[in-house]
Formats: sequence, structure tokens, C-alpha cells
Amino acid sequence: LCLAHAGLNSNQYQVALRGFEEYRRRVNATSLTQAMLHNHAYVLSELGRYEEAIIRYKEALAADGSNHITWSNLGGVLVKVQLYEEAVETCLTSIRQRPDYAEAWGSLGTAYRGLRQYEQAIAAYEEAISLPNDNSNNARSAYWRQLGELFVLTGQKEKAQRVADVLESMNREMAKSLRK
Repeated sequence: LCLAHAGLNSNQYQVALRGFEEYRRRVNATSLTQAMLHNHAYVLSELGRYEEAIIRYKEALAADGSNHITWSNLGGVLVKVQLYEEAVETCLTSIRQRPDYAEAWGSLGTAYRGLRQYEQAIAAYEEAISLPNDNSNNARSAYWRQLGELFVLTGQKEKAQRVADVLESMNREMAKSLRK
């Protein structure tokens, strides 16, 4: 397990995965904690192994369904495999547990966009940008960009321009691509 955590903490996901898998082989499945299962799922997701990540996130939630981050991360992975309806429900569960978790709102916006429910997507992204964000400015700018793209898609060009103006101070490349 030390190898898994060392790899996770240093963003060496292959090392972390090897540590998690070795640990799982050595211990009884009932002794796996929610946190361990969550971290294993996160590593799988970072490596692009989404179907396996979904399984591990669901195992983590079966162990303890009260972790809003696990629900949100599962929603994000479900979006990546285009299971948008399930992602919406998963993100809403995260939001019910922690309404001020910007990342869940961002994933919810992406899920609604995948379902072509643009007004709901806009509302979710607007909520995401209004909340404190635990991630970097680049993560926050991604919500702004998605919002701007939705404004363009729905013919709200003035709003898209205002979003591009905000993005200019956060991420010039994203602002430039939105203006195109």
C-alpha cells in the first residue's frame, strides 16, 4: 500500500496502480476501505482505464456512499464514457451531499451538454463558476470555456463574448479559441 500511495502522491500512476493491485491480491476484499477503493479508481481513471475505474468507484460507494468526491469523480468518468444519464444522477447525488462542490456542478454541466440539454448545462456551469473551486485556475477556466461554448451553441453571442473577456485573464489560449 505504501507503493500505491507514493505513486499517487507523486502522480506516477503506473507505480500507484501496481501498488494498489498488489495490495488487493494480498488482502481480503472485505478489508478494503472506501478511501483505498476511491484512490484505486482515481488512478485507473488517470490512466484512461475508465470501465475499471467505474467498477472501483462503485465499490468505494458500496463501502461508504457518503463521500461527495467519490460520487463526483464517478460522474466525471461516466461522462468520459458517454453514459450521460447515469452521470447526471451521480453528480446530483454528489451535489445533494455537498451543494457547494464546484467540480460536481462542472461534471453535471458536461453530462447535460452530452444529453443536449443546453439550458440545464448552462445553469450547472454558471453554478460551478459561482462557487469556490478546489482546483487550479485552469480547471476553473475550463468551466468558463464550456459555458462560453454553450452560449455560442445556443445563439447567445453577447454572453459568449463576456465569457471570453473573463477568460482572457485566466487562460488566454482558451479565450482565443472561444472567440474563433
